[in-house]
Amino acid sequence: QQEQQEQQRGDGDEAPSRSTKKRKVGEEEEEEEGEKDIEIRQRESGESGRAYACKVIEDVYQKAILRLVEIEDMWKDRQPPKALEAALVDKAMALVGAAKAQDLARPGATASQALGLTNSHAVWRVEENLAVFILSVEILLDQHGAKVGLLGFDKDFELSVDFVCAASNMRSFC
Repeated sequence: QQEQQEQQRGDGDEAPSRSTKKRKVGEEEEEEEGEKDIEIRQRESGESGRAYACKVIEDVYQKAILRLVEIEDMWKDRQPPKALEAALVDKAMALVGAAKAQDLARPGATASQALGLTNSHAVWRVEENLAVFILSVEILLDQHGAKVGLLGFDKDFELSVDFVCAASNMRSFC
């Protein structure tokens, strides 16, 4: 069966993996820059949702962006992205600290509501998006932890809307 799969691919070479796509250039092989998956650390046992959310921010919106900036060929015709500054995360954590605890504990809680961001037409500042992201991760892990990995996006589940909105807005700020 393995031989049959190799014949279907053509020359018997291994299929390129998602993290190391390769292409042949003359006789050489070069790894395509920018094709590496973002590596996110796993949540450690006993680690709070807030601490884990900060790790994800560091991995995705800081370290991964800095790796992209290093790929000079990508930025010849456009501006390179900018990693989110640690000071913004600190401001977000101050907002998270001021979130209404009673709103966080109730079933159906959303991060935006706990932060007082109730105007659905308002444009959130970067630190507000970071705070919504951090609280969304915390609520998801604390109240829906057993379902993590099984949850899909549901536009009627306000917490998932908060999470996706904050995550995409943060990327657009980079």
